[in-house]
Amino acid sequence: MKIQLELINFKDKCQHRTIITHKKIQSNKAIPKHPTIVLVSGKGVITKSYVQDKTIIQRVISNDNLYHSCNNENKEISFVRKEQVDCKIKQFSNILYIKICGKVDNLVIRDTISEFYKNKLTIKNLLKYKDDGKLISSYLIRKAEIPLMISVFIILLLNFFINAHISEMNNGLQMKLMQYKNNNIQMDSQLKDIKKIKMENIPNRSMSTSLMIDKLASQIPDSVTLNYLAVDPLKRKVEKKRSLITAKNTITIKGETYTANDITILTTNIKNLDFVKNIKIKQISKKKNNAMLEFEIEITY
Repeated sequence: MKIQLELINFKDKCQHRTIITHKKIQSNKAIPKHPTIVLVSGKGVITKSYVQDKTIIQRVISNDNLYHSCNNENKEISFVRKEQVDCKIKQFSNILYIKICGKVDNLVIRDTISEFYKNKLTIKNLLKYKDDGKLISSYLIRKAEIPLMISVFIILLLNFFINAHISEMNNGLQMKLMQYKNNNIQMDSQLKDIKKIKMENIPNRSMSTSLMIDKLASQIPDSVTLNYLAVDPLKRKVEKKRSLITAKNTITIKGETYTANDITILTTNIKNLDFVKNIKIKQISKKKNNAMLEFEIEITY
């Protein structure tokens, strides 16, 4: 029973297939110079299904005289006697992996390479062929492929959550900032309203005494002579050990004129002043030595 050997040479990126013949072995033309996978097929290879009888696997694996390979997808195990293979590859020193298969096609080659990288390529192989950069780089790439994909996925997932969290925080800050701005606008508006109300309701408090006296003096007719003016005058005489009591928000004026009509004009003018709340004539009397009238007026502001 003849077996057929095919080589997968790593120098050509695992795409070059070489069928080994007896003539090539004799001429040393088949001896690979680079790391190689050997595919064994042909009439000497036996393939059996282990679906019905799973003890077949144990019997084959425990036999040291057999090379074997399992096809888990098809539930099959292929095996061949070692002596049939060893006699042909005894001159080969660069064999990485021997694959036993019922037939060889492109699908088998692809699966074999994938299986080799995942399960059969070891650090020992790499140390043996440490000068073969393509083999080492291929090993590292394939070994790192799944962890790298997982790492990239985790990084992207973390990046998504971080960006979502930052976006949420940014939206919250924007909302708070808008709220602060609205509050500031409302506070400014309220302060303006308060100031306006104060100015409208308490104009006298914001008006200086000198300004009130100046406005008051401008309303005195030429025919009237003022003899006395007091702002918040005392209600009683100053006495020891007694506190001063003043008539708050009150202006008292005293003067003299020739006619009562002048007093009427004076009180009318004073009533029209913006800071005056009330006006009261407290006294009008005629002087003894002449015909002039004396008066006393109390103004509330």
